[in-house]
Amino acid sequence: MKIDSVTCRVVDFPLEREFHPAWARGRNQSNIVMVLIEVRTDDGITGVGAAHAGVEAAVAIERFVAPYFIGQDPTYVERLVPVLRDSEILGPPVYCMEMPLWDIVGKAAGMPVARLWGGYSDRVTAYCATAEVRPPAERVEDVQRMLDEGYRAVKFRFHLDDPREDLKVVEAVREAVGDRIEIMVDANQAGVEPGHGGHHAWGFPTALSVARELERMHVRWLEEPLPRHDYDGLRRLRGKL
Repeated sequence: MKIDSVTCRVVDFPLEREFHPAWARGRNQSNIVMVLIEVRTDDGITGVGAAHAGVEAAVAIERFVAPYFIGQDPTYVERLVPVLRDSEILGPPVYCMEMPLWDIVGKAAGMPVARLWGGYSDRVTAYCATAEVRPPAERVEDVQRMLDEGYRAVKFRFHLDDPREDLKVVEAVREAVGDRIEIMVDANQAGVEPGHGGHHAWGFPTALSVARELERMHVRWLEEPLPRHDYDGLRRLRGKL
């Protein structure tokens, strides 16, 4: 089996209301742009992937990735991944090209990729991932609505200058609904988009203090508590919890 073609399509989804992403202070977003990728093979199998990216990713994939993929066996995923790593220097997220490769592998095997990787369940708990920073009272209303809709888990964003103010959101939700919903937190310290208001970076003491408070409130996980390449800090943090 060989790759015959790689095509990208950029899709622009208008939003019902203006969106203010927590990880990009000052940005008022009225739409979501995504790139959809299709990798076709000479066996008639098409692998599909997608990424939260735009025209720049589509151009990078079609000009700098596709020429190295066409004619190759898509099931040799690890042989093709280095092309994606080399292409990351261009800036746009080309990593999404790995998804259609695994999609092809799963379709060729007649099995879900999760099963090929050792997965043993065909069900997973869905959680509602929030993306904006809101005051405690509003978040309580949001969570009560989520419970009515059937969600049993939620993820909050921590992005206020004083993390103690972020913690008040979790405290308010716990007080309002107890353990009826599982809570996760994403601090987005691994990387944020530059915005008009700047970004309050956490150091190790802040990450540890917040993590311990969240542990006390039975929060399931704290995501991205430190910069992505602070491996020593992440190791130390994990060792203290």
